[in-house]
This record gives sequence, C-alpha cells and structure tokens, in this order.
Amino acid sequence: MDTAVSRAQVVAFRYAAHDLDPAAPGNGGTVLATGLQDYPPGRSATLALRLRTSAPPPSVLVHSIRGAMHLHHAADLPRLAAALRIEDVRDLPPQSIGPFGAELAGHGIAFGSALDEIAAAMRAAVVPDGRSLTKGELSGTVSPEVDRRLTPWCEGCGAAHVHDQLFRHATLQAGLAIEVDPTT
Repeated sequence: MDTAVSRAQVVAFRYAAHDLDPAAPGNGGTVLATGLQDYPPGRSATLALRLRTSAPPPSVLVHSIRGAMHLHHAADLPRLAAALRIEDVRDLPPQSIGPFGAELAGHGIAFGSALDEIAAAMRAAVVPDGRSLTKGELSGTVSPEVDRRLTPWCEGCGAAHVHDQLFRHATLQAGLAIEVDPTT
C-alpha cells in the first residue's frame, strides 16, 4: 500500500520531532538534549529557541561538541562533561588541535590529564569571589598556574597560554558556562 505524504506533513513531523512546536509541552527540550549550536555567541541559539517555543527550559551556553559553543539544558552539564570528555588527543580532529597534539603526546602528557589540570586551575580562578571573567582574564589567570608544556607560545597573541582547543574543552570539565555581554 502506497501512502502519499505531503511536504507540509513532513515539515510538521520534523517540527514536532525536534520539539519546536510552541503549543507542545516540550518547549525545546529535545533540541537542548543534543545541544543547539550558538554562533555568533549569544545571538542565535537562544533567539531561535525563544521564537519557536513558549517557555524555553533553563539553559546554559558552554563549549561542548567539538569545543564549539552550544546551548544545553543547565541540569545536563555534569552528564555532558562526562560524555564529551576526551582522554586521548587522537580522538580530536588533527585540524582542531594542530601540531600541539603531537607535542603533548611527545611530552608523554595524556589529553585527559591536561584537561584535569587546566579545569582545576579554572575552578580555582573563578571560585574566590564568584565574579565572571572574560576568556582573556581566565586564560591570563590559568596559564601561569599550569604545566608550561600546556601553554605553547601563541604568535597571534604574543603570549604563552593554554592552547585554545584544550582551553575550550577544559571549561566544560570545570563546569563553566559562557556569559555573553548583550551590549557587545
């Protein structure tokens, strides 16, 4: 038996499957379970979710999948950090870590150990007074506190700091969320 399905029916099905119907009780939860990529930061994911749902659930912006900014359920962060934890630098695409991955391996440093060290330094940097730090402030505080081998010289910045991809992955392990300044 052949069943004809219209384009409108297919779109309606996908809309409901992705939990984007404002009248439905889910309110975007399905999309947030896997993360909604947000670029430019603070300008796309939250707006898209707000426009398509009646009351978006509590969410946070974090560096998650591939170290890119994604909006996720706030309550999912511990599970997400465990699921996306990278132990071996070979699990990263070479283009995202560049020659730094081989340098880490050459020093006998496991990516997971580097993550732990940097995440611990990040937590120590933000806990004292609870104030928000910019990425530059956090990097400037964390970089001198970790093993020098984790802070290669960056020609573009003119400084030695934690490699960007390692930094991004460590923020999730540290439990840090991104706050976007709406005035910028």
